[in-house]
Amino acid sequence: LDETKERIAKLLKKPEVSISTYDTAWVAMVPSQNSSKDPFFKGSLNWLLENQCPDGSWALPHHHNLLRKDVLSSTLACVLALKKWGVGAEQVERGMPHFIESNFTSAFDDRQWSPIGFDITFPAMIEYARDFSLTLDLEPTSLNALFSKRDSELKRYQTQQVEREASVAYPLVEGTWKSLDWNRFYQYQQKNGSFFNSPSTTAAAYIGYPNANCLSYLRSVVNKFGNAVPVACPLDIHLKLSTVDNLGKLGITRFFQEEIEDVLDETYRCWLQGSDEILADASTCALAFRLLRTNEYKVTSDHVVKAIQDWFSSFFHGSVGDTYTALELYKASAVILYPDEHELENQNSRLKRLLEREIAAGSI
Repeated sequence: LDETKERIAKLLKKPEVSISTYDTAWVAMVPSQNSSKDPFFKGSLNWLLENQCPDGSWALPHHHNLLRKDVLSSTLACVLALKKWGVGAEQVERGMPHFIESNFTSAFDDRQWSPIGFDITFPAMIEYARDFSLTLDLEPTSLNALFSKRDSELKRYQTQQVEREASVAYPLVEGTWKSLDWNRFYQYQQKNGSFFNSPSTTAAAYIGYPNANCLSYLRSVVNKFGNAVPVACPLDIHLKLSTVDNLGKLGITRFFQEEIEDVLDETYRCWLQGSDEILADASTCALAFRLLRTNEYKVTSDHVVKAIQDWFSSFFHGSVGDTYTALELYKASAVILYPDEHELENQNSRLKRLLEREIAAGSI
């Protein structure tokens, strides 16, 4: 028991972060400042060479069977990184065509959990692969269906008012970096140099339109985590808050009162400072708001109301990742303390109706 308590206490101080092969692959594609023919992050490229699975994929150990689309994206990104720098011919062959062709039907399987933006980024990476003379021996109808769906998604995206929601744009970067309006996109760059705290999105942005602040962010991520990077950085506050929330659900917060207070004090300081680490991510904003309020910290509902409004304007709500965000936003919007919080109450009703529809449709 003491060992378990000690481990949980450590997680509240320094969370454990899982690596992302997809993000690592995009970081490995960043070219050197001295020569476009050499990688900047050679260690990340070597990590890809050394960590292919026996089946030819770059899946994480013990991944869920419904994460095939994520594995397809990760594997294709890794193949592109190796092919770009002319290394790992054997690994490339095992990844594409072997693994990609063998599992291509998963790209159309609605039962599979879909990464945000998959229908745009995955077809785009197949097109990038053609630039390296990598092709798939598949029925033309399968590829045409994939590209047709991509075009439909892009068309719907173009009808949205992107200015209302920056996160609408980020799944498109890896899928449209060759034709993106960079002047417009760079307005979303955060203070730490990243785009949405995403290594892959920031790497794709740098490849498409080099920027010193992007590179500085990527270097800081690699320096912190080593050659294999996580899906987001910084992620510390979100992971700490998630641990606090889980401890509350288990009814064992009394064993970690000092550590929890430290986490909430840190979160409160970041909230008051308007930190991107909290406010740039809707689920983190919602989780922070709920835990701060339920622990008697004085926070207004302005930020979480905006997060909900922005999320509803997002083109990609309805994906699996956004279902998690919707649930967090719904729980946060239920913490109404003052009689004049009518907008928070309205957003709570709005989220409730959405979630009820998703449950009735079997989407959740």
